[in-house]
Amino acid sequence: MLSVPRFKFNFQMSMELGNNTSDRIFEKIKDVSLPDISFETQIINQYNIKRVVQTKMNYGECTISFYDTFDNDFMDNVFKPYTERYYNSGTGISPMSNNGDSGFETNNVTLPNFETDIGYTPMPSVDKYFIPSITVSNLQPTDSFRKTKMRNCMITSMTTDTLSYSDSELCSFTVTFQPERVEVQNDSR
Repeated sequence: MLSVPRFKFNFQMSMELGNNTSDRIFEKIKDVSLPDISFETQIINQYNIKRVVQTKMNYGECTISFYDTFDNDFMDNVFKPYTERYYNSGTGISPMSNNGDSGFETNNVTLPNFETDIGYTPMPSVDKYFIPSITVSNLQPTDSFRKTKMRNCMITSMTTDTLSYSDSELCSFTVTFQPERVEVQNDSR
């Protein structure tokens, strides 16, 4: 049974959020695209013989499509807290504060002392990552599974779905994460 190919649909995704000690399992996932790994090389000349030298390894992005559910699971538990942590506006979609005022309507933005509560908020290095890890477990029919763990993930983009009267597919959010490090290991259940 070990030489049987893995099924694409047989996976589980969990995410560590903020300072929580346990991972949060997401069951409303449409699909996950694991990060690619690329190696940078350089060709050098050694007495007219070409040699290929490894220079570094780069981790690609991880793309996850979350279903847009009526309980707003992804928006309320991931995206909104993420934007509240890194950006002063905190709503995640528009540059408005929680009271609905961005400061642009009531203040002259050309003044040198213009103040607003929107924009990026730098984090201390100890508390820098809202998503310390994302783990994707590819289950197998045997007693073991492959675990891909992405460390120190940052959201690089979020794409919302297209709404259409002529389509009956389920709505989803496609989110791209950039990990700093990727670990792949085989574990037993």
